[in-house]
Amino acid sequence: MGIKRKLAAIMFTAIPDYSSISAIDEEKALELLEKQNQVLTPIIEEFGGNLHKKLGDGLLISFSTITNAVKCASEFQRKAQSIENLNLRISIHEGEIASKDDDILGKHVNLSALMLRYSTVGGVVISDKVYQNISNLSEFETAFIREE
Repeated sequence: MGIKRKLAAIMFTAIPDYSSISAIDEEKALELLEKQNQVLTPIIEEFGGNLHKKLGDGLLISFSTITNAVKCASEFQRKAQSIENLNLRISIHEGEIASKDDDILGKHVNLSALMLRYSTVGGVVISDKVYQNISNLSEFETAFIREE
């Protein structure tokens, strides 16, 4: 199957304290990943997302619309609050991606991954491209944190 290109909203998630949990109690860490999968997978499906990879404690997901990606991220954070130790950081960026064999690649995927370091626990960091697409929608509240 060849490489296909398309515009997508790209989301990364991570559990920032997962390594510490794993170092203390590996069984507990593995149970946390299982809980994450059980809780987040139906939400991904609800918002039309495509789970491409599980990256250790994180996920790589794409969406055909930015709105669905942001709604999904918001629901992730809401659900995560009810699960002990499931603290999530999330990033969302929009751009053209290359897809092959259900994997996605390209500079916009890389940018979304790099943005994750700026997300706070329980928060969602979005790129300017994402902000431009949702800024006129009253259902979303955003705050500019800082410029690096």
